[in-house]
Amino acid sequence: MEVNSGDVFKTFNDDMTPPKPKFHLCINKNRFFIINSEPRKNSCNFKLSKNDCKILTKECYIDYGRPFCRSIEDFNIIQVSELSKTALKGLIEYIKLAPTLTPILIKEILKDLENVL
Repeated sequence: MEVNSGDVFKTFNDDMTPPKPKFHLCINKNRFFIINSEPRKNSCNFKLSKNDCKILTKECYIDYGRPFCRSIEDFNIIQVSELSKTALKGLIEYIKLAPTLTPILIKEILKDLENVL
């Protein structure tokens, strides 16, 4: 399955504790944000409704404060769907002010995500 910037994909992630299937937002082929079912304490959370992406079954939260770096080829993709343009635009505004990201990293992430719009 092809995954592009701005796509949400589900895969088994063995880097999680415990290892389990997780949703991710693709920033680029080597950088992702984890999507959690609950907001994470002491983290940057962007709320998604299940209407923001066809494969989400309930309200979720993108942890945009810490990108997850790993090659897309390392994943066995189970499902993939686009994130809505509305949600993507909202997330971009949050990323611009992310206190845990460096200005250089913010610029790189914004470049990848804004290209989707």
